[in-house]
Amino acid sequence: MVLPAVLVVLAFAVFPLIVSLYLSLIRFAIVAGGFKLTFVGLFNYNKLLFGSQQYHLVGTFGAFGVVEWTLAAIALAAILYWLARSPKFPILGFVGRLIASAVAFGCVLIALATIVAAGGFPGSIVTISSACISSLEPLPAITPSGLQPAKAARRSFSSAGTKSGYCDHLRSAKRRSTSSLMRAGASHGFSF
Repeated sequence: MVLPAVLVVLAFAVFPLIVSLYLSLIRFAIVAGGFKLTFVGLFNYNKLLFGSQQYHLVGTFGAFGVVEWTLAAIALAAILYWLARSPKFPILGFVGRLIASAVAFGCVLIALATIVAAGGFPGSIVTISSACISSLEPLPAITPSGLQPAKAARRSFSSAGTKSGYCDHLRSAKRRSTSSLMRAGASHGFSF
């Protein structure tokens, strides 16, 4: 009964990871009549992190000035404060915090060297990270209906007595916003 689920996980999660790891360690070349796979080991990673392809992943580093070193010192102080703020944690928790703080400080240094420093140009790591961070904006406190979503859900849940109350609230808010858009469009001569 568990075997089909395990096979699905192997087929769609583990197997592609293993194949991707294998493909990252070889050089793929198209030749007459097919392709040629040559094992190159960690050369691809070396080229990506330190070689000719570094600007794609990491970016081009600029020279650090006073501003960059000051921002790096502030980030390091914040990370050290985070490490020292709770003195009681197990050894594995401390090791995990050390690893997380090292990765965080490395990300800060890469961001400073590629975004803030003169002559720097961000690569994929910084671009994707900044896109992910900018997508984490908080939800607005006021919805079109003038109520906060949680309060509106509680009110319609308690009044309807069903779990569909929150969905009903969303549907009515959508109807209100759609009808106001249609009214605005009609006032400008558009017909729907």
